[in-house]
Amino acid sequence: MTKLPDGLYDLLVTQAIEREISALADRRADTEPLAATDSHLMLARYIGTVVREALRGVPEEERTARQAQICNEVLRAIATSLPDQIEQDDLIAEPPQRLAAVYPIDALRSRRPPAPEIPLSQSDLLVNARDEPRIGTVLEREIESADRIDLIVAFIRWSGLRLLEPRLRAFMERRGQLRVITTTYTGSTERRALEHLISLGAQVKVSYLTDNTRLHAKAWLFHRESGFSTVFIGSSNLSTSAMVDGAEWNVRLSQTDAPTIVEKFTATFESYWADPDYELYDVSRDRERFDRAVNAASVQRPVTLVGLQVEPWAHQREMLDQLTVERYRHNRWRNLIVAATGTGKTVVAALDYRRLCEEFGRPLSLLFVAHRREILDQSLVTFRQVIRDGSFGEKYVDGHRPEEWRHV
Repeated sequence: MTKLPDGLYDLLVTQAIEREISALADRRADTEPLAATDSHLMLARYIGTVVREALRGVPEEERTARQAQICNEVLRAIATSLPDQIEQDDLIAEPPQRLAAVYPIDALRSRRPPAPEIPLSQSDLLVNARDEPRIGTVLEREIESADRIDLIVAFIRWSGLRLLEPRLRAFMERRGQLRVITTTYTGSTERRALEHLISLGAQVKVSYLTDNTRLHAKAWLFHRESGFSTVFIGSSNLSTSAMVDGAEWNVRLSQTDAPTIVEKFTATFESYWADPDYELYDVSRDRERFDRAVNAASVQRPVTLVGLQVEPWAHQREMLDQLTVERYRHNRWRNLIVAATGTGKTVVAALDYRRLCEEFGRPLSLLFVAHRREILDQSLVTFRQVIRDGSFGEKYVDGHRPEEWRHV
């Protein structure tokens, strides 16, 4: 019986898999020649997997020495076929050792930077979970060993910057280079934070074109001349909640583990840095302009009603149908919908509320909670469009206090 379940694959065909394919009876397997442009990647991944498992099986009492000998045997075999690619100097020194740091020293003390919490050659996922390192503390350790730092982030708050400020200050004092790209989108970036970064020696570029440059990226690149650069890409803006206790997900990628992604990050950041939409912030020149842009982005836009009936898309209709099943078939009236950004969760909430009011024959009470005023403003517009009532809903935020307390 074949061990190959149905599905898509991206797998190197070994002799064992070839036998599995030939044993298929009522199913078909499609194979393709390796593309010469990237065949080295698939072959190297396979060899790496085989070698890793083989080295793991070496008895512990002779493990590191024997592992190094085996690797050197592999390298010599490659050198036999490709003498121009492998040289004697490429063999592993014996006994095997790991280079941990190269750093200057003086008569008083050594200056070896502390190693990051995650090994430089490994990738990881940070979720700010209990008993796991917070993204803020991990970034502090990354800063200490970086030569250059590139940061692209949707908004910067002083509360988040101050957590990393001591490390960034020390980084700049040892002549590190820091470049920052941000925006006035949503009016959340604080000028105080930008100007403090500049006072430390950072270069900061800002996009004021929030209508067509809705930057939503949150990512760091820690360049290291040693070749062990690291990248953080995820959900964390530079704010206290994002750095400390928010339900944030961030992927940490290493140059040795994911070189193509680090290269793509570098190229994309450089293209943004050269884009005229991102302008170098000048403290003496741009304060008023920045304040006007932030204030304009922060002001609630007037509520406009669309005179059309709002109907769900297919994926939204499926969510609504699932809610109906949970309520009326399973008698579950506390339900959670999880969906990606931009899929219309607020529209689903408004449509569900409208449908419930129609089923019960009366306007039901409503509490809608969000963590930002801007989201509440946008959600109020959505509910009014779906319900087709321009006076629906009262806000309880920033000094607004409901009077009727029916739809808050």
